[in-house]
Amino acid sequence: MIQDHSGLIWAGGENGVMVFHPDSLLVDDSQYSWLHFEKNNPESLNNNIVKTILEDSEHRVWIGTSGGGLNLATQNPSTGGFKLKHYTSEEGLINNMIQAMLEENKQNIWISTESGISKFNPTDMVFENYSFLDVWESDLFCQASAYKRKNGDLMFGSYNGMYIFNPSSFDARNFT
Repeated sequence: MIQDHSGLIWAGGENGVMVFHPDSLLVDDSQYSWLHFEKNNPESLNNNIVKTILEDSEHRVWIGTSGGGLNLATQNPSTGGFKLKHYTSEEGLINNMIQAMLEENKQNIWISTESGISKFNPTDMVFENYSFLDVWESDLFCQASAYKRKNGDLMFGSYNGMYIFNPSSFDARNFT
């Protein structure tokens, strides 16, 4: 769950994402948006099981799902409705089972999954993937286990421990 820059609450779970402004919802309980999978709508959420939500420094909201990969939510200013753009393994994501996301200081988004880590450049829409099976016992990361330190280091929890790295000097070949 996050509260974005405009005050909207984004609450994800096993049945999609509820988006609402808390003050509006108190006045009228129908004042919310429900983002969920709709079979005949290619701009809907592509998987209802939401693991993580991130608002980046450009105020874009990214939704990480269990099996549907990454979804970028954009709001239509005239209607207030949302459409979602999908980024999956077909676009280069290492695995569609997203566990956590962090934005680094250079505005790349680091995404932990059940099979390693992807670094996503939202400007170029390019993924770089890192699999660590040769140096770690497992590439399986834990859900919602991520933290960005004040010095810019990123921390991701896995079933093999906590991994800490500085994204500006990250070299997967030397990482243990």
